Amino acid sequence: MKAPVRRLFLLIAAVLTVAGCGTPTADAPTDDVFGDDLGFTTKFDMTATDLGQGKDAVPDVPPAADALGDAAKEVVDATADAADGDVAVKPDALVSDSDDATATIGDAEVDGSDDAAIDAAGDATAPVDDGPPALCRPCAQDSECQALNPAAVCIAYGTTGSFCGSGCTVNNDCPKGYICADAEGTSGSAGSKQCLHAAGECPCSAQATADGASTPCTAKNGVGTCQGKRTCLVSGLSACDAPVAVAEACNGVDDNCNGLTDELGATGCTSFYGDNDGDGIGAGAATCLCSNAGTSLAAGNTDCDDNNYAVYPGAPEICNDIDDNCNGATDEGCDGDGDGWCNQAAPVVGTPKVCKFGSGDCNDSNAAVNPGETDTCGNGVDDNCDGQTEVAIGGPGCTAFYVDGDGDGY
Repeated sequence: MKAPVRRLFLLIAAVLTVAGCGTPTADAPTDDVFGDDLGFTTKFDMTATDLGQGKDAVPDVPPAADALGDAAKEVVDATADAADGDVAVKPDALVSDSDDATATIGDAEVDGSDDAAIDAAGDATAPVDDGPPALCRPCAQDSECQALNPAAVCIAYGTTGSFCGSGCTVNNDCPKGYICADAEGTSGSAGSKQCLHAAGECPCSAQATADGASTPCTAKNGVGTCQGKRTCLVSGLSACDAPVAVAEACNGVDDNCNGLTDELGATGCTSFYGDNDGDGIGAGAATCLCSNAGTSLAAGNTDCDDNNYAVYPGAPEICNDIDDNCNGATDEGCDGDGDGWCNQAAPVVGTPKVCKFGSGDCNDSNAAVNPGETDTCGNGVDDNCDGQTEVAIGGPGCTAFYVDGDGDGY
């Protein structure tokens, strides 16, 4: 028999022993029944009238009560008030040698099988049940908890998940293993005091397991924080299924759990360059991407003028005072012989410096041949690039001839 029940039993035995010295009253019950094991059951009543209004009043009880001993198997439910000395014994209570007798002390029910503490004032601290509805239930939103307990909110317990609390004012409002503390729910309800699980992890109740209650959870490391879920199973609360964050790679997966996939600088990326003019050749600093999803990027950066679509490496050179093909030279091939006339095969735009006299040189490797020259007789060359090799009358190298009217050669 544990100490709290033993003390209660001794208190009742002492009262009955003193009472046995008196004279039975007409109201005392006389229907004692003895059992085969020499025990007995004695029914009796002690009321405020029997006990008197003072501490020295002694009630009259049946003499048979003197026999109350270790063999007694009587149901006893007692309320002891140490403050004023009154003792009220309820009828039909059972007291046995087992440590499982219960007594009501103050407002708490104390089970002899529990390690309840009884102090001199008659108070008791006893283990309690699972507590308010939804307490410690996995959750994601306040509304999940408040559907079961309007005073509860969903409280985050770090990376392990979120669990329902229960409104409280002081620690005694909470079950054993919980404390009353300020807490904030998912809706930002700051300043609310809630029962919080003091240590360890919230267990899954039978109802939470039946409902498959779950909570978001996170796995965090130096790379990132990944989201997952934990669920109440028959085996208990499952482990967080969040992936472990790793460096981002070009694989179509959000590896570092930052909400982006295959972002800038991922492992295995390719360098691309801005292509402002859309000619397929970029310029400037590289941007390393897993793929080129747009037309504003190019694989190369050798465009010497990224604002001119016609200028890029390999472009045809035009006589226009511009390095069209980005080879570092301007208007090459426009005037090969340097006579100031541009090759008639070269495209000319405007009046470029290289073609100060214009275009139309039919032989850009011979400075003596150009539209500005005069045909020379007898050389078989189209010196002035007019498409003919004959010399005009009176031209250089010509021979004077006269009309021979009579045909005699003179």
